[in-house]
Amino acid sequence: MCGGDISVFIDVMESPKLIIIGGGKIGYPLAKIADILGFRVTVVDSTEEVANKERFPMAEEIIVNKDLAKALDQVKVNPNDYVVILTGNPHHDYIALKKMAKKNLAYLGFLGSPVKTKTLLEKLKTEEGIDLSKKKIFHSPVGLNIYAVTPEEIALSILAEIVKERRSL
Repeated sequence: MCGGDISVFIDVMESPKLIIIGGGKIGYPLAKIADILGFRVTVVDSTEEVANKERFPMAEEIIVNKDLAKALDQVKVNPNDYVVILTGNPHHDYIALKKMAKKNLAYLGFLGSPVKTKTLLEKLKTEEGIDLSKKKIFHSPVGLNIYAVTPEEIALSILAEIVKERRSL
């Protein structure tokens, strides 16, 4: 009735994406909590027994290949994505670190003992010339130190760290 014009701007906030490499004991609760927090979830694994739609109904995408390198080649990664490596297998961990270290990510978390992490990072630096320890996006040990013990508590600590990093940008 006033005869004026109005302009409305809608800022579409895309849900963040969490890529979980290794769908085992910690990957499952991590996906569940991430889903509750509004993350789009992708699960990557080398075995269908671990990574399947029955186990991960919340996952937007599940990528499985016995050759983990080939599975990781199928992952579409964007600069705003969060990646957590939880395979538990040193060979698979290294493959995932090597592939993801070359990507532009918001966050790269790695679950591993200090000795395993140091060994794999040294190998990555020697073989690929990549020093992940100097990258701000790299987090190992992954998660906030809340003295987590159970897989669910570890998953919570990981997502707490991701939320902290996401909100501090």
